[in-house]
Amino acid sequence: MATSGGTRHRSATPELRRVYLSSFWQIAENGRLPLGKTRQGWRETMTCLISAQLHNMLPKRCFDRPFVCDGLPENCAVIVVGENPFLELGVDWWTFWDDDSGFDLRRFEKLLKEKRVASGKKLRTRDALDRLLSPLREAGLGCLETNVFRNENPGGHKGGGHKVKVPNDDVLQTLIAELPQLRAVIAHGSCAKNFVSGQSLPPYIQCFREDHFRSVAYKKIDAIARRILKHQ
Repeated sequence: MATSGGTRHRSATPELRRVYLSSFWQIAENGRLPLGKTRQGWRETMTCLISAQLHNMLPKRCFDRPFVCDGLPENCAVIVVGENPFLELGVDWWTFWDDDSGFDLRRFEKLLKEKRVASGKKLRTRDALDRLLSPLREAGLGCLETNVFRNENPGGHKGGGHKVKVPNDDVLQTLIAELPQLRAVIAHGSCAKNFVSGQSLPPYIQCFREDHFRSVAYKKIDAIARRILKHQ
């Protein structure tokens, strides 16, 4: 299977995607596998589909930040949607990605920490995200961070930076619609809340629409984490 910088995959036809997704939602809802398929077999199929779509949606060299997670996105049960990545890393996103193992979160966080220290800035949003995600990950829940705009812009999505906004709609819609273990979506900030409000989510998926995390009290952040853990 091609990895970053390799030949792009052809995307699956809509009919094939519907068959695979229908089978995965069946697994999620009642734990039963389609006849003749092993859990590992369907997991590998889903991995191939999501990876193929990423290769088709993102440029071959991607200096934006479409999403961040620990390993494969289809293992994630929680998606956090913000407005745009604030801290500029200036690194090709594909260098953290492998089609078989997914996203290298540890290497990404190491670089993020280095850039944050070098910037000398206190990033309130980043602190709030870490406070939310740490107990979830410690409890074994896969968590994925993404944004409505995927370009790294210190000026924020409304301007003040030096980059044109790059919408992340295609990646967001794919992740929200196709992650088989998804159980909670958290949107913070007006852009994120508006985007998530326009998506059709199954009733068993918890949905939180909050103010931007830079202005949300830690008490509220902790309460969101507890509600997610209570219903996992």
